[in-house]
This record gives sequence, structure tokens and C-alpha cells, in this order.
Amino acid sequence: MRRSKFIALTILILSALMLPSSARACEIVLQELEEVPAVNSETTLVVEYHQIHRNCSQPLSTIKFKAKGMTILSETSWEETGPNAFQRKFEVKIDESDCSLKVNRSCLKGGLNQKLSVKTQE
Repeated sequence: MRRSKFIALTILILSALMLPSSARACEIVLQELEEVPAVNSETTLVVEYHQIHRNCSQPLSTIKFKAKGMTILSETSWEETGPNAFQRKFEVKIDESDCSLKVNRSCLKGGLNQKLSVKTQE
């Protein structure tokens, strides 16, 4: 009886270890805007980056942004806001009601390929 419990427990542990992990190497989010912008207006977008793996070999400059439905007028450099946390601001002009900021970063620990949608007034 003990042996069968041991075998069952071993199988359970090995199964859990073999499951694919969905953990990312980093996370990037868009701060919610205080006011929903209208088309043809200008607003400031604040992007927050959180480094999950503290020993990342890729500099922040490898994070690439591509605007859709809006024009980037200016942007700041990355600013450290806490341990392994950074933010960057973008001054944008909203050109269309469907707009987003596509984020791409390549690295050996999973990288990042994400779309940050911006809610606008209809």
C-alpha cells in the first residue's frame, strides 16, 4: 500500500514539473488614462515595465514600440520607479478611434510581443 502511494505521489510531482509554464520574463502595461481621449486630441500614455527575471541581459533599449491609429509626438527615456520597475511616457495624437501601441522585445527568456489598446471616445 505504501509503495503505491509513493508511486502515485512521484507521478503527480513529475507531471506537475513537466507542465509548460506560462511565466513571462517581463510584463508591460499601459496605465489607465484619467480621461478618455477623443479623435484628433493629444494625450500622454504611461507605459510601465516590470522585470520578472532580475538578471536580464537585454537593455531596456531593445523594447520597440509601434503606434497604430495614433502618432507619437514625443517620448521620454525609461525612468526607474522601483526595484525592477520602469516607466516611459509618450505624448501622442489620437488619429483614429481604434488605436494601440504594439510592444516587441526579443530575448532568450520568452521576450515580449504585446498590443496595448487605447480606449477612445466614439
